[in-house]
Amino acid sequence: MTDIFVNKIFYIFKIIIKGIRFESPLCSDVLIFDYEGSRVLQETILYNIPHSVLFTRYETFYFSLPIVIRFIRNLIRFKLRDKSFGSITGNIYRLYLLSCIEHIKPKVVITWVDDSKSFHYVSRNYKHAEFYAVSNGFRYEYPVVIPENGYKMSMPNFICYGKFEVDLYKKYGHNIDHYHPVGPVIGSYFMTEKINVPISIKYDICLVSQCESTIIQGLVYPEIRNAITRLDEFLVRYLEEYNLSLCIAVRSKSRVEIEYFKSVYGEKAVFTEKESDWLATYGAMAESDTIVVFDSTAAVEAYSWGKKVLFSNFSGIDRFSIPVSDVCFVKDYNYSIFREKLTAIRNMRPQEYQEKTKDNRDYLVCFSIEHPAHNYVRNLILKALQC
Repeated sequence: MTDIFVNKIFYIFKIIIKGIRFESPLCSDVLIFDYEGSRVLQETILYNIPHSVLFTRYETFYFSLPIVIRFIRNLIRFKLRDKSFGSITGNIYRLYLLSCIEHIKPKVVITWVDDSKSFHYVSRNYKHAEFYAVSNGFRYEYPVVIPENGYKMSMPNFICYGKFEVDLYKKYGHNIDHYHPVGPVIGSYFMTEKINVPISIKYDICLVSQCESTIIQGLVYPEIRNAITRLDEFLVRYLEEYNLSLCIAVRSKSRVEIEYFKSVYGEKAVFTEKESDWLATYGAMAESDTIVVFDSTAAVEAYSWGKKVLFSNFSGIDRFSIPVSDVCFVKDYNYSIFREKLTAIRNMRPQEYQEKTKDNRDYLVCFSIEHPAHNYVRNLILKALQC
């Protein structure tokens, strides 16, 4: 046990030495909490608004007299509730982040990582800014919303996808002061800022990839791997049967991902240019007649636009089932049922599909051309800056 403790201390020490900066963070009225997703916030919401980014994953450590003084002051007030080493180090790091924010003195703090415990902590302990967590994915009962080890999210403002999420978070007792069910930021930005002309359909089917390398290699989440590989098994058979074109919106374009898809689909598929275009998945979905997916957030966003989507959960585990309309959902691991569902969707006129799914889509995800989510969040920030 002592050796484990010493190794952890040594590991943390190496991280600190690697990321230490003998200076204070720059003061800023608008602060992005966590580098993850900062590009999305910068391009969709914070353009022309001066801001800074606070790294929150041990990448950078500011070491200066003002930060040290604030940290010691916070440490004196700090009371340890959990004596485990992991909790102590996590809480100390959150005190460091709080000390940085006290020095930066922002009026607005925004994050793309809505489930960050560090963000939840600082949002409740720094009283001089408006805090906004922007949902980076559609949430259902799996995997984020059900409290883990009794932990419940607590934050002032949550920018979420729709009324469904509001009801779900309340059901599980999360402590959120203000819900803003205005829809997904990226999807609204793409549809209102990037679509200037009518979209031509280039592909019969778009498969939105969820193939992380570790999943495909069988290192994690075997049940998700089963769902993905079974879907691919049925889809390649369907494409051959009906002689259809396929576009794959890749997740990362890693070697493992591309090789996996080529082993399944051969040369039939066209791959998106993920590395050069962060909106490539949205473009591929828009240019396809029908989208096929396991449970991708991007596909849920396209569903909110009225795009024809078939969600397929072949994992055998109900908690992986997105609560979409029965019109566009299949879970029985049976090719005949899959073929029947997909064919029925493909044969529907877009207007018919939209009418059949409207009530469900409106409840799950808010989408408005007139009042897009990214503009709503930008206006919240501009208003806060005027105070």
